[in-house]
Amino acid sequence: MDEAVLAALQRWPEVADVYGWLELDLRGRYRLRTGAAEPAVYKTIGNAALNAYIGRNYQPDDRGCWYFQNGPQRVFVRLALTPWVFRLHGLDAPLTHTGRSAVQVKGLVLDDQSTPVLVTDIGPGLVDDRDLDQLQALLRRVDGSVPDDAAFERWLERPGTEEIRLAWRGEGFVVEHVARNRLGLLLGYDTDPRPPA
Repeated sequence: MDEAVLAALQRWPEVADVYGWLELDLRGRYRLRTGAAEPAVYKTIGNAALNAYIGRNYQPDDRGCWYFQNGPQRVFVRLALTPWVFRLHGLDAPLTHTGRSAVQVKGLVLDDQSTPVLVTDIGPGLVDDRDLDQLQALLRRVDGSVPDDAAFERWLERPGTEEIRLAWRGEGFVVEHVARNRLGLLLGYDTDPRPPA
């Protein structure tokens, strides 16, 4: 967390939290609500310095709700799917949308909309759809072969038809299949944080 943020927390420890004004989309972009009208309209934050500031101060609370610490105030983040969005392209370790590396991969989950979610030491994150070819190269069929394009597409469309494993640094993880609406419960995070009762 930034030093200025830590200092602000010391000076103003009782500032109210903010909900419903910031979201993270499926490509790892932060989006800010443009007004109080319903339905909510969000606009992508294009400022690189602001995105970096949010990313440096982005973390979960003990409820599994992700927020960004904005000075003394917690701004809770609505998640399109997962708290991280991972890039794989040309990397030895998955890299989050904030530039943080996951040191350990613990598994792979595929939801019912064919979205792959890596389970890591820093939390779960979907694999950016631009890196599905890199993910495909890490998958193994029962005979140890990499699924060709047709087999990969078939598996994405009907995941229960074949057992596929994620091969990661000498380990093999059977890919689990989970309904999208159960991902947060299974992996310990809340996609739509609300104030505690």
